[in-house]
Amino acid sequence: MTKQIPQGYKQTKLGIIPEDWDVLTINQLVNMSYLYKPLDGNHGDIHPKSSDFVASGIPFIMANNVRNGILDLENCAFITKKQADRLQKGFSITGDVLLTHKGTVGNVVMVKNLYTDYIMLTPQVTYYRVKDHSQLNRHYIFQYFLSKIFQQKLQEIAGGGTRAYIGITEQRSLPFILPPLKEQEKIAEMLSTWDDAIAKQEQLIKQKQVFKKGVMQQIFSQKIRFKDDNGNDYPAWQTKKLGDICIIKKGEQLNKVHMLDDGIYPVLNGGTDYSGLTDKYNTENSITVSEGGNSCGYVSFVKNKFWAGGHCYTVATKAVQNEYLFYLLKYQESKIMLLRVGSGLPNIQKSTLEKFLITVSCYLDEQTKIADFLTRIDDETTKQTEILNQLKLQKQSLVQKLLTGQVRV
Repeated sequence: MTKQIPQGYKQTKLGIIPEDWDVLTINQLVNMSYLYKPLDGNHGDIHPKSSDFVASGIPFIMANNVRNGILDLENCAFITKKQADRLQKGFSITGDVLLTHKGTVGNVVMVKNLYTDYIMLTPQVTYYRVKDHSQLNRHYIFQYFLSKIFQQKLQEIAGGGTRAYIGITEQRSLPFILPPLKEQEKIAEMLSTWDDAIAKQEQLIKQKQVFKKGVMQQIFSQKIRFKDDNGNDYPAWQTKKLGDICIIKKGEQLNKVHMLDDGIYPVLNGGTDYSGLTDKYNTENSITVSEGGNSCGYVSFVKNKFWAGGHCYTVATKAVQNEYLFYLLKYQESKIMLLRVGSGLPNIQKSTLEKFLITVSCYLDEQTKIADFLTRIDDETTKQTEILNQLKLQKQSLVQKLLTGQVRV
């Protein structure tokens, strides 16, 4: 069934848009002198090497310095201005929109608040710079590049996986929805308001996480003490081997026939993410420690029924309150990760984990109070994260409507 086109709209390769809008390619925007030619960094022998990096100087921006809408100018590499001035291209300035196009494809940021005259780009990052501000708004470009419409086309050309790549020539074939300038400005302004709300929400969550980290340090170093019902401190904590108060079991590798698309129970095979679903479970309401791989030593707490896989330890105890023990081990996570052995595929031996020393309260009431206190912080963070996710979904829906003219501004 053919979709009816409303009056005042037209069908394009990117869908139905207003009649007074255009769908052009990046190349057409360049040929019309709306955009300067997009450029990335220097290739070949002239490309700066790691031996050229200095402690401070001109920021040398790689793909991993462009993420989550933020340009990381603190943790990037630097080259001297003398060397930068000798380079031929890749000079990015305030107001440019940056797009990562190699390895990690599709991260977008606008260059703001530079403390140097320019920054240098690697061949992993392209800058887009407006030439005719009477026709094209750079904030609109930034919002359009973030949109699902653009990102889908970008990924189609770039391909997936770790070798994803889209060169400058291919980038110039990408389609671009171009409303009149006034609408570009209003669209960008409206979406920037959502970005501000999202950024504030992310900051609230970050502050809560920093607060929790500090509180855990105070609690588990016993600088903050919880009182008993009579208002007195509980007696000093005791140091024990984890294996003396817990039963540590290694999970079981699941047969592939039990990995089902419509399975009921999640499979945790080490690591930080579930690896699938199954129709059976071997553990519930348990603390887990990743046994091997890059996430070796990661501590989590799964409150429902699940399958613990072959690279996953489960930690069970009746001597200590479960949530309390989880928070204590999570606090010690960086030390648990130091128990790793092996270089290719590191792992933690069960016997080593059993000998790991922890200092614990021996009073269930105190353990419960600590666990309840930290759980309340987590619950507050979860609520704030839900608000953040809703804001992102609402913005995504609004972007689609604004960039196709379903909502006119």
